[in-house]
Amino acid sequence: MFPRIETATALLAAVEGAPEFRVIHRPGFFAVDYLYMDGERSFGSMISSEHMSVEQAQLRRECRGIKFNTHGEIIARPYHKFFNYGQLREVDSLHVDWSRPHLILDKLDGSMIHSVLVEGDFQFMTRKGVGDVAPPALDYARHRSGIPYERFCRDLMLDGFTPMFEWCSRLNTIVIDHPVDQLILTGVRHMIDGSYMGYEQMQTYAARYGVPVVKAFGTDVGEIDAFVARVKGLMDAEGFIVRFLDTGEMLKFKADDYLRLHGAKSNMSSEKHMLSVILNNAEDDLIGSLNLDSDRQAISGYAQVVRQMVRVLCERIDVVIEEGRVQTKDMDARSAQKHFAMHIVPKADPLIKAALFKVWGGGETFEAVVDILKRSIATNAGVETYFSHMPKRWMDFYANAGRREEA
Repeated sequence: MFPRIETATALLAAVEGAPEFRVIHRPGFFAVDYLYMDGERSFGSMISSEHMSVEQAQLRRECRGIKFNTHGEIIARPYHKFFNYGQLREVDSLHVDWSRPHLILDKLDGSMIHSVLVEGDFQFMTRKGVGDVAPPALDYARHRSGIPYERFCRDLMLDGFTPMFEWCSRLNTIVIDHPVDQLILTGVRHMIDGSYMGYEQMQTYAARYGVPVVKAFGTDVGEIDAFVARVKGLMDAEGFIVRFLDTGEMLKFKADDYLRLHGAKSNMSSEKHMLSVILNNAEDDLIGSLNLDSDRQAISGYAQVVRQMVRVLCERIDVVIEEGRVQTKDMDARSAQKHFAMHIVPKADPLIKAALFKVWGGGETFEAVVDILKRSIATNAGVETYFSHMPKRWMDFYANAGRREEA
């Protein structure tokens, strides 16, 4: 089911030239992650080789924050990319075999944290790295929990495993309120072969250290349509994850109330809302919650248009930045900054001006573009200008989807 990974070589080859994946370099390590998802074009299929081989698809699905040291050797392997029930063909009602043994786990509303050793230094990280979320979780683990999390993690990593947690705290509220900080073990994964430790074994191991473990709610979903309806009707909960015991494959099931509060499933007639959903990589949750194939296709089609616009803006920014580097190559930093501000930026396309200084200062182009688009939505400043540069608008997809269903 999962590819054997010891070094980054095959993984990097699998994502080469794909704009939705990125390699994030940090001191002492690098991570491979995905920026957004374009369905089977990004992650392939286990039932078809239309877009790529199964082997390439398996490698790409590992690009969810997997980490390597500076020599390219694996040092952390968090969760693989998995999907909402019904999101792709391979996980729809026709292709999922519910007679296979499986476990129903709580889908916690927090942030995924995993431990890692970077040049001997113990750290907590999210998919991208340390960031703003992981440090409070590490502080809690070391100083406020009364639980030997670090010893627990070090012992597992010494045996070649990556422990993964959900950090649930008011310091990092997503939707559900967490009045008491919690760091809950959700999975343990072998770094090389990618297998997941069995739930009972994980419980037993965690109990030795007093580490809390995600709750399990049974071993049979029963009649699948009834289970989906029950999950959709949940209140004050995100939903469930179903883990297949024979392979470690997983599926997500989310509550409609959670998606509404999260903002994904509200006001689908608003183009600004749908643009925000896509920029926040929330369309996979939304697609998985919809009943009509035409609505799913409309969102996927619009997402492709939005991301093509983002790619075009990124290319324009990179051209301007390169021109600036050439013109200022013999200047000191202060003079180069002044020249860039006075002679390069004023001539640039107005659509990208707001992102140029961030990228010039070392920021990532894709994140800079997404940031200016998000800010234009939030302030309603200039968002229509960006919309006008799209070959098709949201209602071109959504209205046509409605007409197809009515026909």
